[in-house]
Amino acid sequence: MITMEKTFIKKSLLLSIVTFLFLSLTLSGCGNLTKPKKMIKEIEEMLPGCEVISVNESDRINTYTVKNKGIEFKVINELQPDGLFGDYATFSSDYFTNILKEEKVQALLEKYDVYHDNLSEFPKMEAYVTDSAELREIYDFLGEFYNCVYEYLPEKDFYRQNFSLSINYKDDENEEWITSEFISVRGEINWDYLFNTRLIDIKAEINTQSTDDEAKTVISPGFFTDVNYDSIPERFIETLYINGNQFESEKEDITFVYYLSYDAYYVPIQINYDYEIDDHLMKDIISSVYPDSNFTIDSESYITTYKINGNDYKLYYYSENDRPSSKNESFNSMVDIFSNDEYRFYRNNKKLDIYVFDNIDGYSTRNSLDIFIKVEDWADLMEMNIDRIDESGVYMSVK
Repeated sequence: MITMEKTFIKKSLLLSIVTFLFLSLTLSGCGNLTKPKKMIKEIEEMLPGCEVISVNESDRINTYTVKNKGIEFKVINELQPDGLFGDYATFSSDYFTNILKEEKVQALLEKYDVYHDNLSEFPKMEAYVTDSAELREIYDFLGEFYNCVYEYLPEKDFYRQNFSLSINYKDDENEEWITSEFISVRGEINWDYLFNTRLIDIKAEINTQSTDDEAKTVISPGFFTDVNYDSIPERFIETLYINGNQFESEKEDITFVYYLSYDAYYVPIQINYDYEIDDHLMKDIISSVYPDSNFTIDSESYITTYKINGNDYKLYYYSENDRPSSKNESFNSMVDIFSNDEYRFYRNNKKLDIYVFDNIDGYSTRNSLDIFIKVEDWADLMEMNIDRIDESGVYMSVK
């Protein structure tokens, strides 16, 4: 028996070592430079219309001189040493650095007093702001900068190249990094939207500086010298009232999150690690308001069922067994766990039209699998109305 256990352990250890070596060699690219013909094709696909002027080959490094829209730059394919597995191949370029050297780009940086470092492979820009008016100017700069460099930008990622802009809040007492914006490829970017979400973020941080929340900041409300502070929506509301009385759950957090794109508040629905709906806040609320609801989360299927005023409700994840079997019915085998077709909400066997998000402007709960639905839809699932929402809380009442 002991001999069998030792043999099993040895085999398991050997298998682990072989697997580790295989994965490591795979991820390192096996230490080969890309063949020039293939490399040139890749460069031309990423930058249509560019010209590869020359290729300088050696045993450990191939340097490609490229010209695109009047800008000449290098693309380098190089072997780097790795003490454990030999060499691995890397790719680098000074393309974005040379874009930053263009006269019209330099003039724009000077106009907005944006510091820039064009010596590294990844060009960095940095700006300091003292109030929201200057923050607005920086987002105006981003819009102008994007339009200025647009013609040079690739259609897709070009060897991890990007422009980065760090924005810093600065006053007489403190200096704090606010955000970092990146531009890497052509794409629709709404800088007005980002500016307004930034104000919402900053207000949320200001509101937490006197609480016990994890996020503590030293940003002063004076940052909002040119805006109506009260007009900026609260990003987070953590108080719920039902029929005029504050509702508190002993175990579950209550959080409503503002979504700027839809000018609406959303609430997280708890999802377990099997991607099933497992929302105990709803259970607490419904069981409290409707004692006869028979709210149940099945321990095996995780199908949630309950009854309110004679209406039967069912919430569940669109599981493997429910997928269409007919060849005429299409279904993507690579399941997107946040697809709106996969979280189902039913009333009396009729599917409700409830749209699901996996995050709200980048915010997700501690459990990153949780989904978000509009607070009005959430209330409707509990046969309640939203009476009002303000900084003091979300006010609901039974229909």
